[in-house]
Amino acid sequence: MSQIRIYFEGNPGLKRPLQVFLEKADPRLKNRIKPIPGRGRDDAIYDFLLSVHRDPSLRHVLLIDSEGPDDGHLFDKLTREGSWRPRKVVPTERQVGWMVQIMEAWFLADQEALHAYYGSDLQANALPRNPRVEAIPKADVLSGLKAASLRSTKGGYHKGAHAARILENLDPGRVRRVADHFDQLLVVLIHITEE
Repeated sequence: MSQIRIYFEGNPGLKRPLQVFLEKADPRLKNRIKPIPGRGRDDAIYDFLLSVHRDPSLRHVLLIDSEGPDDGHLFDKLTREGSWRPRKVVPTERQVGWMVQIMEAWFLADQEALHAYYGSDLQANALPRNPRVEAIPKADVLSGLKAASLRSTKGGYHKGAHAARILENLDPGRVRRVADHFDQLLVVLIHITEE
């Protein structure tokens, strides 16, 4: 049974919650996922490329924020970035998963998880209303989360303090229904497990 290494852009504290979240999405992923945090985007890309170069027989997936809307050319733009070019590795589009526009967009797909975390003080009317969470601009996602949670006992949304707990409690089915790139990521991961 091969392991899937997921090099992700983010805090090391998100490693276990990301694993729990993805494993909840499909039982075939149970004990198959090994998230590897890269702190920033460039670190995640570098670690991913280095690992693909060193051991191409392993299963590698890069998971990063798109930082903007999907214009149909996310992978092309990524492969033109300076942090991508130095390696002698040519990954496929299938090896890159996207959090569009940022991971926190997934949180908006499951307001029950937000209510469970922030309690009755969550001001859900401050959250962006677009049901297609990947279409919500990054700044609107973050400002909406902060405004909605500001009056809670936990205070306004803070990635370092809140993201891990919210992520591991999300319902992946809800996220999958409204976030096409998350759905595509799961399809790829499940396909890898069946190879």
